[in-house]
Amino acid sequence: MPCSICHIAGHNRVTCPNRIKVNLSTQEPIMDTVTRKTGVSVEVAQRPAEEPTQDEEVQYLEDFKDFQVTMKGLRSHQVWTWCQNSSQKYTRTRKTVLHADDGDLGSKGEEPEFSPMRIRGSTFQSWIIMNKNYKDYVALRKLGDPLKKESEGGLKWDEHILNYIYNSGEMEGCRKKNNFNPKLKQKIFFPSGKTDTGRTISQFFNRLWFIVNRC
Repeated sequence: MPCSICHIAGHNRVTCPNRIKVNLSTQEPIMDTVTRKTGVSVEVAQRPAEEPTQDEEVQYLEDFKDFQVTMKGLRSHQVWTWCQNSSQKYTRTRKTVLHADDGDLGSKGEEPEFSPMRIRGSTFQSWIIMNKNYKDYVALRKLGDPLKKESEGGLKWDEHILNYIYNSGEMEGCRKKNNFNPKLKQKIFFPSGKTDTGRTISQFFNRLWFIVNRC
């Protein structure tokens, strides 16, 4: 299979020489260029990682341990295999460094809704509970506690999952294929460089949101 970043065979996204690195030392937006197999160079805005304060660090480390245990317990939850009833492909996205025009924004879609009427393969993602991806948890935790309801300070499907995670790091070719504005490229959200290619990450968090808020 070709690499999911540059779409060239012979390596994967982890060993890809074009892998986008996140700048941990600055809050200023930074740009990087990825060359696709077609020879087209695509410029992508990255999301600078925010380091937690000392007090936050203590709390996040403790919360991360609880998150790991809880998510391992939720691995077999039935919702991971349920299909989505609500509108899955949104045309709305947040503004970026390169595209701040309101004309690029559209409908934000519908609140995630899932049903057992149709079953698919599990959408559970284990990378978020790995120790090496603790900074990804911190980035998520700064938006809201993923294990709490919206009303209690948890993640919000529209303000957080849709605005920050949906399509994050997606390349120009993917946007054209899915009939989205190809000029609108999302910044990478997770410090590890994890991207929402194929909507696998946003679909995972949509289901986690549904489990926490609707089940």
